[in-house]
Amino acid sequence: MNRTHLPAAARTLLAAALFSTTLLPNAVCAFGARRPLRVATKPIAPFVLLEHGRLTGFSIDLWDAIAHKLGRAYTLVDTGTTPALIEAVRDGDADLGIAGVSMTSERAKVVDFSCPYFMSGLQILVERGAVTRHSGVAGYFLLLLTEAGHIALILLAFFSVVAVFAHIVWFCERHHNPDFSRGYLAGIYDALWWSAQTFTTVGYGDKTPRRPIGRLFGILWMLVGCILFSYLTASITTRLTLRGINLEGVRVADLVHWRVATVKGSTAAQYLAAEMIHPDEFDSPEEACAALKSGQVEAVVYDYPFLAYYAAREGKGKVMLAGPVFHSEAYALVLPSGSPHRESINRAVLELLEDGTWDKLSQKWLRPQIRR
Repeated sequence: MNRTHLPAAARTLLAAALFSTTLLPNAVCAFGARRPLRVATKPIAPFVLLEHGRLTGFSIDLWDAIAHKLGRAYTLVDTGTTPALIEAVRDGDADLGIAGVSMTSERAKVVDFSCPYFMSGLQILVERGAVTRHSGVAGYFLLLLTEAGHIALILLAFFSVVAVFAHIVWFCERHHNPDFSRGYLAGIYDALWWSAQTFTTVGYGDKTPRRPIGRLFGILWMLVGCILFSYLTASITTRLTLRGINLEGVRVADLVHWRVATVKGSTAAQYLAAEMIHPDEFDSPEEACAALKSGQVEAVVYDYPFLAYYAAREGKGKVMLAGPVFHSEAYALVLPSGSPHRESINRAVLELLEDGTWDKLSQKWLRPQIRR
């Protein structure tokens, strides 16, 4: 009897195993391996904070809610940086990772991602004093000193043009016009006076060309002078106002001539490199912001949630956000390629978005200007 029924029992168990493997691909991981999940993370306020020796924050609370839905225990491992977090997941040293990690095509070559749980982006942080330094009468004097080199080059170029026309008119008039001395130094002095009058459209009338050829060059210089004088004033005004006005609406293109800081290995560093901007790279966003406050750099480009959090706390009254959020990015959990947990984690994230848990965590951790 035993020999007759054992094969049938074995077939029943085998069929059940095949059924569970086919329809429930996560069943073995969920019930066969009950060790705590190893979760890689790294500090990035307000998503992951280290307070009193304990990791907390929006992403930590979100993962705790996900783990509760999965029915899994877990241990957190602080990797320190985003590249180290991704490497830990890629190499199997962690089962997954969560912090404030942006989904990118480059990273997707070595790891997988869950569905996104937060829409982020990049922004620019500048020293608050920069705005006051670049406003008012005193600000323009400081800007004159800052832009002295550029303005000097512009003035030198225009003085050269004034001198060229002065020489032409003096050469044409020196033998036939008492308004222009025959001697070189005295004659050029007279011609420069006339050329400067004409260029600035003042025209005192004390010195004028009399020969036809001289008057022809005089008319030409009047026309050219009007155009060049307008260009000169516009160029200087632009140099003086761009840095003052645009501090409240800085564009990425404005950063080409700025000393910029960002975080090594971040998406911000990759973006700036693509824009031909060469920033100083630091190991953490806190170090980059400290460099801004110390005057080592003029701006920090990084994830806007961190910059907004920093500006409202450690940097309050000292730094400010400038310009709009750009280069939108999505935060997601980092998973090994082909992870068996991906489907269950995605389902848990969607449930938390739908049941109001995400909104409660957002109210708890994210300031209004950070929520998107």
